Amino acid sequence: MARFPIREGKIKSLAQNIVSGLTANAAMYPAPPVTAVALQAKLDSFITLGDEAVAARAAAEQVTATKDAGLEELTDAMKAVLRYAEDTVNYDDPKLSLLGWGGKAAGTALEVPGQARTLEAPRQGEGWVFLDWKEPVDGGAVASYKIERRKRPAAIGCSSPSPSNPKPHSPTKNATRIGSTASSR
Repeated sequence: MARFPIREGKIKSLAQNIVSGLTANAAMYPAPPVTAVALQAKLDSFITLGDEAVAARAAAEQVTATKDAGLEELTDAMKAVLRYAEDTVNYDDPKLSLLGWGGKAAGTALEVPGQARTLEAPRQGEGWVFLDWKEPVDGGAVASYKIERRKRPAAIGCSSPSPSNPKPHSPTKNATRIGSTASSR
């Protein structure tokens, strides 16, 4: 069994086929619930409404573009006045506040982030490892993580220093920054 179309173009095409079919086969379909003439009127009305929607959308885009241009002109003028005011009063906050503006904000100290949770290495290969973890639940926002690695000792279980390997478990100088996270994640 055929499926009723979803897209407008296919619906219009089917409506036109129904109108043509009802008109050409009036003897076979003598009393449809909606006549071919009434269905054609609804199709014509829909096409007119679609044309009006396209025109309205174009007009809205034009008005929006004009508004955006006006906003850009306004902000450029405001920024020029604020730069002038900042230079004139040498960034004096009380004087700038008369214009509803303030000087440069003082920097704030960053809070140390908490420890990463659920650290695991689900995949690894020769010379590489894929690490996965969950962000800390406490502390400040994480800007980046620094991952350090240690070289494996030559023999498993060899923890004593040897002349060729004086510090078998010391971290190497290779450190890699592998990612950063935003505080919103």
